[in-house]
Amino acid sequence: MGPDDRDLRRLHDGMKHNIGLVIAKAILALRSSGVDATTIVRHAALYGAENRDGWASGMTILTAMANLIPHLKEETAYLAIYHGVRHVAADCAGQTPRHERRALESSQHEPTTLERWLRYWTLVRHRDGAERTVLTAMS
Repeated sequence: MGPDDRDLRRLHDGMKHNIGLVIAKAILALRSSGVDATTIVRHAALYGAENRDGWASGMTILTAMANLIPHLKEETAYLAIYHGVRHVAADCAGQTPRHERRALESSQHEPTTLERWLRYWTLVRHRDGAERTVLTAMS
């Protein structure tokens, strides 16, 4: 296991326990060893997607910070990464992890039927039904 793996594990642990100092030190170690910002942001986003059942402001902040990073100096980019990751960790703290959704049992549905279902589930804000309909259309 290389230093990057150890530091990525520390980043994950810091996010899991929502400990800012551990997150900050892991990001510093990763950046010092040459890990690019995109890799750190990707790991934080995956953590957020797996450990919260729904989108929250932390993912929005992380995305905004990731878009700014190419335009920032190194020390400012570090702060942008840190704040994005920290908000994702705070959003996930104490939340129910995302459960995997599957496509509907039969994939022999007409596209017009799937479109009608998707419109209905979206209208009534039933995320599970909408996601399963999309997964069925993609299968």
